[in-house]
Amino acid sequence: VLIDDFTQHVELFSSKEQQMTEEKYLHTEKDYLDLLLAVKRKFDYQRSIVPYIVYFLLKTGMRFGELVALTWNEVDFDRGLLKTYRRY
Repeated sequence: VLIDDFTQHVELFSSKEQQMTEEKYLHTEKDYLDLLLAVKRKFDYQRSIVPYIVYFLLKTGMRFGELVALTWNEVDFDRGLLKTYRRY
């Protein structure tokens, strides 16, 4: 089997200034709570579900790939449990 890597030798360039590593992460519980509050302020399902997705990921610690792989069989509403077995 021959698999071609179409990304081989590709270089990406951007005119956008790179963000400092220090600015990419939450460092304190206050940072986390501030982010949760900011996301909750954006709740409006008629405009976008993205804030709900971000909130869910923050509250559960799941990765995006685990979230999109969830099926209803893995949601136990009676016990308040989510089971993740796969990711995309």
